[in-house]
Amino acid sequence: MREPVLSAREVRVEFPVRASAHSRAGLQADPAAGLRAGRRSGRARAVDGVNLDLYPGEIVALVGESGCGKTTLARTLLGLERPAAGEVRYDGQPLRYSARALKAYRRRVQLVLQDPAGSLSPRHTVYEAVAEGLRIHGASALGGFGDEPAKVADALSRAGLRPPERFFPRYPRELSGGQRQRVVIAGALVLDPQVIVADEPVASLDASVRGEILALLLRQRDEAGLCALVVTHDLGLAWNIADRVAVMYLGRIVETGPAEAILGSPAHPYTRALLSVLPEAAASGREAVLLSGEPPDPARIPPGCRFHVRCPLAASGRVDAARCQADDLPVLAGGTATQVACHYPA
Repeated sequence: MREPVLSAREVRVEFPVRASAHSRAGLQADPAAGLRAGRRSGRARAVDGVNLDLYPGEIVALVGESGCGKTTLARTLLGLERPAAGEVRYDGQPLRYSARALKAYRRRVQLVLQDPAGSLSPRHTVYEAVAEGLRIHGASALGGFGDEPAKVADALSRAGLRPPERFFPRYPRELSGGQRQRVVIAGALVLDPQVIVADEPVASLDASVRGEILALLLRQRDEAGLCALVVTHDLGLAWNIADRVAVMYLGRIVETGPAEAILGSPAHPYTRALLSVLPEAAASGREAVLLSGEPPDPARIPPGCRFHVRCPLAASGRVDAARCQADDLPVLAGGTATQVACHYPA
C-alpha cells in the first residue's frame, strides 16, 4: 500500500479574535459576562480537525468558498502556520519547526502563489528569480553553484519557457501574465520538490492561458511524479486537473474522494450547491442552488452539522432537521476513499 508523502492528522488551527464594538460595550456594562463571552468566542477555528493525505504522483484539489479555511490549511502544510492541535507529517515523520528543519522541509515542499506579479521582484531578472531558491539552500545541498545556470535553464524549460537562455535577462514587466506564472513555477521546480502547494494558480490569468498552466502541472505529475495540492474555489478547475477532491466548509473537509466520484455524483448538499452554479450545469438545464446567508463565524461554530444553518435539504422539511442541528458529525479520515460528513447524504 502506498504511503502518503504529506499528511495532516487531526489538524486544528486557531486565531485570536478581537471583540466587536458590541462585545466591548457588553464588557464595560458587565465585565464578568464579557469575560465569559470572550472565553467562548475569543478564538476562531480556521481549521477544525482535518485529516488529509497527499500521495506521490497525484493532484488533489482543495475546494470551497472563500473563508472556509483552505489557504490556512495550505499554509499549515507548508509549515507557515503551527497547528494548535494535531500534526503535519512528511514522509511519515512529524514536521519539526526549528529554523533548520523548516529550511530543509521547504526545499521539498514548494509554494506557488496566486499572483505572479506580486511574487516576482520587479528589480530581479528571470534568472535571478529562479536562481534565488538555489542560493538560499546553498551549494552543498544542491550540487555546487557551478551547476546553477544549467539548473535554472532546466527549470525554465520544464516550465515551458524555451529556449530558456532567451528569458534569463528579462524582467517581469517584459513578460506576459502566463510567462510570469511559468517563471514562478520554474522557481519552485528548480529545487526538485516532491510536493507543490499551488494557491489559486490560474485565478489571475486569462482563460486562454489557464489551459497551458494546467497542462504544465499535469505534465510534471506524469513525467516527474510530482505531487500537488491545488487550492481553489473553482470546481471547474478541479474537473480539469484533480485526481482527488477535498471539499472544505467552515474549517472541516465535508466530502472527499476521487474527482470523478465527488464531482460527478456529489453526496453532500454543499458540494451539490457549489457544482450547480458552474456554467456546465446551467447549460444542461439544471437549476442553480443558491445558499442562504453567509458561512457562520468560525469563532461561533454551530452545534451539530456545521452546514445545517444554510443547508437546502434541512430547510426543505424532507429530513429531520433537529438531528442536523443537534448531532455532531465525525471528522473524516484521510486516505483516498470516498467519504462524506452528512447525516443524509445523497
